[in-house]
Amino acid sequence: MTGYPAFETALQAIHSQVDDYLVKPVEIDSLVNALRGKLESSTGKAEAKRISALFKEKSAELEAAIMAAIKRGAKTSSNSSEELAGFLSGFLGSVIDFMDQQSDEPKPDALRSAAQYGQWRARGGASAANIAKDFRVVEEAAYQVIQKNLTVTDLLPLISDLRRLGIGLNLLMEQSLQTFVGTAKKSPPA
Repeated sequence: MTGYPAFETALQAIHSQVDDYLVKPVEIDSLVNALRGKLESSTGKAEAKRISALFKEKSAELEAAIMAAIKRGAKTSSNSSEELAGFLSGFLGSVIDFMDQQSDEPKPDALRSAAQYGQWRARGGASAANIAKDFRVVEEAAYQVIQKNLTVTDLLPLISDLRRLGIGLNLLMEQSLQTFVGTAKKSPPA
C-alpha cells in the first residue's frame, strides 16, 4: 500500500514481488478483499516445503552446483573431481536423511562413507583444510538452493531445519577429519 502512486514506487513493488499494489486512500472493501483472497487462496502458490523435501526435489541442481564448485577449485589435490563429487553428493544425501530422522547421529553407512572419504583424501595428499573446503562446497550449494526457493520453503521450521543441516554436515566432517588424521599418521611422509 502506498501513498505515492508514482511509476518508481510501482516498479519497486514489482521488483519486490508484491502480491498487490494498493494506492491510498484505499477503499476498505478493496483492502479486505485483497487480504481475504491472499489468505484463503493458495492457487498460484506452491505448497510450502521442508528443506529436506526441497533438497530431494532439487537434487540435480545441488549436484550441479557441487560439481561447478569443484571444477572452479580443481587444483586442490590429486583426487579426481568425479570421485570427489560422488563423495560430496553422497554427504548431502546423508544429511537429508539425517534431517528427516529423529536421531542425533547420522546413519552408520553415512559415517562409514565419511571415514572412507577421510582416508581417500589422506591418500591423495590433501590437507585438513581441503576437507573443510569440500564440506563448505556442500553447504554453499545447499544454501544457494534454499535462497533460490525461499518462497516455497516452509518458514516455520526453517531455523530448526538449518540447524539440522549444519549439525549433520559437521558430524560427517568430524568423522572424515578423524579418519584423515589417523590415516595421515600411518602414512610415511612423501
